[in-house]
Amino acid sequence: MLRIWFVSAGLFLSDLDSAVSEAVLRSRKVTLIVNCSGLDHVTYPRIPGLQFIHVPVQDRPHEPLDHYFDPVCERIQQNRSGSTLVHCTAGRSRSAALVMAVLMRSEGLSLRQAHERVLDQRPFIRPNAGFWRQLQDYERHLFRTSSVRMVWSSVNTDTSLSRTAVML
Repeated sequence: MLRIWFVSAGLFLSDLDSAVSEAVLRSRKVTLIVNCSGLDHVTYPRIPGLQFIHVPVQDRPHEPLDHYFDPVCERIQQNRSGSTLVHCTAGRSRSAALVMAVLMRSEGLSLRQAHERVLDQRPFIRPNAGFWRQLQDYERHLFRTSSVRMVWSSVNTDTSLSRTAVML
C-alpha cells in the first residue's frame, strides 16, 4: 500500500515505497525528492525534470541531521516547478524531523506547531531523541525560544521495555 501525506502546500512526506512510485510522483507533481533514507542507491522513476537531494543520515540519535536543515530548506524553497517529497525508509523519524525543520524555517512555525501539523497528517511519526534535541536547538537558533521540552519515559512495547523522549 502506497503512503504519502500532504504536509503543506507543495510539501509531502512519505515512506520509501511511495517515493519510488511513478504514479505517486506524477499525481502529486513532484519535481524534487529529498531522500533521507540512508540508502545510497535508490532507483527512482525516470521522470523529466525530477531532481534529488541525498541526506546520508541513519536513524540513530547521534547522526547529524541538523547539518542538512538549512541546505534542504533552501533547496525546497527554490523548487518552484512542482512539489517536494521528503522520504526516509518508513516515513516516521528522519523525514518527519526534516519536514518539521522545514516548517519552522519556511512557515515560521514553532517546533510544537510543526510537530502538531505533521502529526495531524501522519499520526505515526516518531523522530528519535537525538533528532528531537537537534530540532529544539534549531528552534532556539531560529526564534531564540523553545516551545517544547523533553523528558525521558519508559515505554513498554510488545517486545521490550525501552526509554524514549516525550514532548511536553
